[in-house]
Amino acid sequence: MYTSLDRIDIVTKNKETGREGYVLTDHREPAEISAERELSILYALTRVTAAKVMGAREGGADVTYVCAAAPPDFLREAVASAGASLTVGVQASTPPHPTRAVGELADAAFRGLARRVAEREGVAVDAALLQRLEDATLHSPPQKDEDEPAFWARTLELAAVCGELLRTKTGGQWTESTDMNGLFPFAFTAGNATINVADKAHRFMDQGESQRPAQLLLMADDLDRTEEGQLMVNLKPGDFPRERGVCRDLLEGSGPVDARMPIVFLGRDQPNTFAYLSPDSPDIEKSFAEALANLARLDLEPVLHDIAGIQVHVVSDHFYASEKILDVAFMKRMQRRLGAELLAAAVPYKGVLLVTDQVVPPAIAGFAAAAAGLFGNSGGAPALSPVVFLVKDGKVVGHLETESKKPETQPQKQGFWSRLFGGH
Repeated sequence: MYTSLDRIDIVTKNKETGREGYVLTDHREPAEISAERELSILYALTRVTAAKVMGAREGGADVTYVCAAAPPDFLREAVASAGASLTVGVQASTPPHPTRAVGELADAAFRGLARRVAEREGVAVDAALLQRLEDATLHSPPQKDEDEPAFWARTLELAAVCGELLRTKTGGQWTESTDMNGLFPFAFTAGNATINVADKAHRFMDQGESQRPAQLLLMADDLDRTEEGQLMVNLKPGDFPRERGVCRDLLEGSGPVDARMPIVFLGRDQPNTFAYLSPDSPDIEKSFAEALANLARLDLEPVLHDIAGIQVHVVSDHFYASEKILDVAFMKRMQRRLGAELLAAAVPYKGVLLVTDQVVPPAIAGFAAAAAGLFGNSGGAPALSPVVFLVKDGKVVGHLETESKKPETQPQKQGFWSRLFGGH
């Protein structure tokens, strides 16, 4: 399927060299490809790049894009620019086609796609159009497993319209992405900022209201404020690209990089965004200390809840609630309040911290199950970690290795539990 952006159609292996080959198929007629020119370009760029990234991780692979009939020149160019060879039917690969850069092709395609969407809706490319697309998607979201072409088309339409609004605000443009962890090989660049608009649209399709692409328009208002805002720490999941800025592990010295372990990033708290501090910034240790001092000034009150018979203190309803696990003075106060030398804490998703003094079986297994359940069903909030951490003298000193199941009984406070598991 030509819209299978995150899958390889056929995997082959060269008998002589042992090198793998990835085959991407496109069974459309040339007229069908031309009818959705911009989408066809973006699909091809995404599919080929994703295949090449996968191949690089497996030691190298040759990527071939196979068309049922000779495709339009614009598709030939997209395939070649992304780094694949093109085959028509059972013929040998076609000669190389003159190419432009992936970023240049993506920029033109997104601009054209935004115009097409506006013409279809009979309106201008403006914030109202983006909201209309978002609302229509929330009301009747295309399902990937039922209508894959509609799912990916809507994803890229949202990205295209949002990108044009960002272009108007910032004067930026679409460029080739250097982040190999995302699906899409292009991002919107404005000044020194890189905004992963397509990935945001993808999360909106999967997670709904909390991931509206329109949120990125607020981020654009902060682009000229990189030196403004107080220093803060910000937890991100363990597979978040470390090259984004200054960072360290939540539990330092815990061994090899583990995607389950959150990363602590350093940056500036701005009205609409978090501006990551550049790795070449001076006085990083001093900046970390200042950020932790600013975190300590946040007065966030934990609320006691009974979760499946386990007494859990919950800090929530604040952007930096999860980060309070790093506030040594706060965690020491929790220890004194509970009369405990050792606490268990979890940060399953952004904006929530769970703490309990019930650190022996079977209670700790239930706590671990609750943390894992919230991590797996965060209700649209960014997931952080399923791990249960151990806190002593106010500091994270270790983590719990356990495999547990969700509690068999629901907690007494149904409303709170439903909100945690079902969204915000």
